[in-house]
Amino acid sequence: MIKVKYSIVLICIIIFTSSCNKDVNEKKTEESRDETETTEEMRETYVIKSNNEIFTNTFYAGVNKIEADMYLRGKRLELTEKEEILKVCACFSELEFSEKIKESDIPPEEEIWEGSWLRFRYEDNTVKGFSFTGGYIWYDGYRYKVNVSQIDEFVDALHSVFKIDE
Repeated sequence: MIKVKYSIVLICIIIFTSSCNKDVNEKKTEESRDETETTEEMRETYVIKSNNEIFTNTFYAGVNKIEADMYLRGKRLELTEKEEILKVCACFSELEFSEKIKESDIPPEEEIWEGSWLRFRYEDNTVKGFSFTGGYIWYDGYRYKVNVSQIDEFVDALHSVFKIDE
């Protein structure tokens, strides 16, 4: 009789211990799953939907620094924090262009050369740059006209990211 009681107690202890181990293992698996989901969510936030043909995820892939001169008379700004870089990328991705003209086809009276410029520096040490002003962006031999309704919001967003107080 005593052996039976000890056997029952021993079986209960084994069952309890194995269920505790199972709970711990499930908790670890759940934490691991949460970490994976968080990492995937973070990756998803790096994917930026683009409304134009220039500033796409391909353009942003591998960017580790943005250098800018935005009407600051030679003062250059740099962004190296990923979150700030993504904010700038998002600003440009949201732009919609109403016109694309090859630079060689632009009449001299319409050429506007004063403005701001940005350089995107990549992990492989390549650089892509463009200038923009007055609702236009010059990139890769073309002038793109930004939709008028977006200009003020675009400028405000860039000033906010680069912390430019006017």
